[in-house]
Amino acid sequence: RSTLFPYTTLFRSERWVVGGQLVATNADTSVGRFGVGALTQSNGVVLVRALNVGDNTGGQGTLTMAGGTNIVTVGSSTVPVSVGRVANSTGTVWVTGGQLVATNSTSTVRVGETGIGQMTVSNGDVRVTGWTMGLDAGSQGTLTIAGGTNWAARTSSGNGLVAGHFASATGAVWMSGGLLIATNREQIHAIGRSGSVQIGRASCRERV
Repeated sequence: RSTLFPYTTLFRSERWVVGGQLVATNADTSVGRFGVGALTQSNGVVLVRALNVGDNTGGQGTLTMAGGTNIVTVGSSTVPVSVGRVANSTGTVWVTGGQLVATNSTSTVRVGETGIGQMTVSNGDVRVTGWTMGLDAGSQGTLTIAGGTNWAARTSSGNGLVAGHFASATGAVWMSGGLLIATNREQIHAIGRSGSVQIGRASCRERV
């Protein structure tokens, strides 16, 4: 069974996807656009154009992936996933299972684009063009990898993993387990004005 959303999907409360197919590909999907919102997927397939978690000022969004497949379809240079998109917004993504795919766009997934963002992967399969933690001034972004398989599939110019992009942006990557693969570009990470990458007991593969 498929559920079709022809316009922007706004989650201002909590929603669950436990099976079937959710399609919202005509406009961006927002979780916590102005208020508090949460989307939890434990099974099934979710197809979205682009995904914003914590989308506007005051927005607080949480995306939890425990199973199923979530595919972001947007192409070109459009940002596929933004966690904490604007100032004074907060976004959180938990991946504990399933598969998250955002590889059609040449842009990176932004964790803390202008606001505060956090993404934690403890299991499952995450495939993105790349990650940027802490993009704009005043933003704070953290990527924590404790398990699962994580692919930075960037093939065009740029880095697969960036922490702290512009001045006054803060980005961090913490890796204690799982697998991080970034073999299509020369660099696995780029530390900006205020960024840090720490890898503990984990496996990391990069292009040599």
